[in-house]
This record gives sequence, C-alpha cells and structure tokens, in this order.
Amino acid sequence: MNPKITSKEEILSTCRRIVSKESLNALSMRHVAEVQNIALGSLYHYFSTKEEMITDVVESVWLDIFHLQEDHFFASFPAYVTWLEQCVKDSKKEYPNFSMAHSMSFASSAKPEAKAAMMHCFAQLKQGMTQALDADYKIRKDAFDNKFTKNEFVDFVFSSFYVSLLQSTDNKQTLLQVIDRCIY
Repeated sequence: MNPKITSKEEILSTCRRIVSKESLNALSMRHVAEVQNIALGSLYHYFSTKEEMITDVVESVWLDIFHLQEDHFFASFPAYVTWLEQCVKDSKKEYPNFSMAHSMSFASSAKPEAKAAMMHCFAQLKQGMTQALDADYKIRKDAFDNKFTKNEFVDFVFSSFYVSLLQSTDNKQTLLQVIDRCIY
C-alpha cells in the first residue's frame, strides 16, 4: 500500500486516467484503490459512496475538458464558441472512452449532487459566453433589447451546443452562421 498520505486531487487524477484509458464504467472503489495503491478504507475517507466518487470524477473530467479552472479571454463571441467546439474535439483524444452524453445522462438521472455538479460546470461555460459577448466590440449596438436579451441569447447558443454534444453532431458552422446573422 501507498505509505504516503494521498489527497482527493491525487485520487481524482487517478480516476481521470482510468476514465481516459478504460471508461467511466471502469470506476469502482476497489479498482481506484488498487490503481492508487491505497487501502480501500482510505478511499472511503474521501468518498462515502461510489456514486459520490463518480459524481466528483465526472465534474473533474468536465473541468479538465473545458479548462474551467483557468482564466480565458476571447475577443469575440464566435471565438469562444469555436474554442468550446475545439475542447470537445480535443477531449476525444484525451478521454476517448468518456461519453459526454453518458455523463450528462448520469448527472440528470442521478442524485441531486450529480446534477448540481454538472449545472455548475454549465454555469461556468455560460458565464464565459457572457464575458465573450461583453468583450466583443463588433456586436451591433441594437442586437439586444428587452425582448431579446444577452442572457436569452447565451441560453439559446448553449442549448444548441448542448444538443450537439448529446447527439454527437457537428453543427458548428450552422451555429456560427446563426450567431453572425443575429448579432453582427
């Protein structure tokens, strides 16, 4: 067994490697403890149940895919949307065995904590969209009003992005055309 004291982040890092090399389904408390080289009881110090561990792992993978622990600046809204699409493409290399649709369905049907973790990640992505909108000086001055707000636009674009993730479709060009025609 591992003589050094481990941390939750080390365990999550191990779990991300398992998800990357095997799959989300390969996560079990026993398997993680074996790979981490710690006693199974030590793992229960950090996660009281397998579901709690998987919830934290899914959130950790999402944070890693979209680099949500880093600060980003985008000079235009389409640049942010393109970056999101690129993150999804890159994630297929980094996490080839991680199904975004599977993780979203897990979070939607699982305990409230799993859904809350996913919604927290989504809120961060939407906040990035709003910041990109605010930084984009090329947007028409009359693009938004009381009937068509920035928040509604962000919700629409994010929903379109989300659906494309669920359906594993690439509608980036269509989405960029809609964005261009609506706000520029």
